Amino acid sequence: MVARLLNLCGLYLGPEELLLGPNRGNPQGHFEHMGFLEIDEALMRHFGGGLYNLPPVESGWENDPSIEALRRKAQALIGTFADHAPWGWKEPRTTLLLPFWKKLIPNIRFVVCVRSPLEVANSLNKREAMPIQEGAFLWNLYMQSAVRNTVGSLRMMTFYEDFFYEPMVEMERLLEFCGLETPADSKRFLHVVSGDLRRNVSNITDLFEEKTIPLEYKLFYLALRAVSLRERRNLARGANKTESSLGESWGAVLDAVARFNDESALARCQAELTSLHVTVRERERLLIQVRAENNILRDALDVMERSLTCQIMKIMERFRGSILPTGPFRGELYDRCLLRLKRFSAKFNP
Repeated sequence: MVARLLNLCGLYLGPEELLLGPNRGNPQGHFEHMGFLEIDEALMRHFGGGLYNLPPVESGWENDPSIEALRRKAQALIGTFADHAPWGWKEPRTTLLLPFWKKLIPNIRFVVCVRSPLEVANSLNKREAMPIQEGAFLWNLYMQSAVRNTVGSLRMMTFYEDFFYEPMVEMERLLEFCGLETPADSKRFLHVVSGDLRRNVSNITDLFEEKTIPLEYKLFYLALRAVSLRERRNLARGANKTESSLGESWGAVLDAVARFNDESALARCQAELTSLHVTVRERERLLIQVRAENNILRDALDVMERSLTCQIMKIMERFRGSILPTGPFRGELYDRCLLRLKRFSAKFNP
């Protein structure tokens, strides 16, 4: 929606035949240049990423000699815009790959489009059957990358829902940042801000009641919202409208989120340690109980052994006196019987 609005107001996005067209998920069109899309996808594949996700890469990856061919291809693509100013492009994965593009395009400025993580996750869930938790993870990944990778550059933040509440105010703010003149008949472009586009609507209450979205994502979104409101107040007071005067505030948001993550991780570790301590104490208690029961069984076996030996000797005495026949072989027969009984007894006490 934002890309189409800027395009109608004079921002060149490339030849129409190279722009990704409409589909069921976006009936008005994506307005994404397929050249940038192809290079971004190739970069993602090169570094082992998936369709949406880029694995951790080392700092300075954009200078890797192995992507020289893609770098030349990108430079050639950028050259096709030389006669068209102002120009720009929209491609979500660029957010993760900005170090590469910033090195090729000096003095680039950024429009950071923000939408509720719940709305983004719901959209991905309906469009691609992606679990809500996974969609929220991608939202956080892309938003953190957008903030970190635009440090030191001119940037503005615009929220998706603001175009539906105050379309003219948001459109004028956007055009001014991009160096585009507000058309005299700008209201005729408001058809781009169609209520039909705002599917998967949610509010702050819905976001905080969604248990599958981590709390740090929710707080990150609210912090970005607070920075945006402050920016709008400053602009209303006549502050500089192009300088990144709120860069420190953007950085403060990331620092706060990082601290929250660190504190959350510490709290989780403490909880896990407490749980582990309880488990160890319980197992120690069970071990003491097992040892005590083992000692009782051993004592019982000793008693049984002594009792069995005593009974065997009594039987043998009776056997010798009244059962064995008289004669010269009586003693030898007794000894043989006694040996067999001892062997039998040894089976009980090896």
